[in-house]
Amino acid sequence: MHCAVDGSGRLFLLEKVGRIRVVQNGGLLPTPFLDIGDRVGSSANEQGLLGLAFHPRFRDNGYFYVNYTDGRGNTVVSRFTAGA
Repeated sequence: MHCAVDGSGRLFLLEKVGRIRVVQNGGLLPTPFLDIGDRVGSSANEQGLLGLAFHPRFRDNGYFYVNYTDGRGNTVVSRFTAGA
């Protein structure tokens, strides 16, 4: 689990298949924070959505980074911007 550095208290759960889910106020939100399942290859061990890091100024810029393996097994690091 990861915590956002925005003071919201949200917890972020990574799913191997390419989704990031959010736990807020003790409950799992129905809509994923991010769903990149179409980009992620997760058929083998140690593949899939592997990591999440928030930019130190996430509260201001919304930037976060994910590490995943693509369909060919290559490691990819991508930056995304969270909506307001």
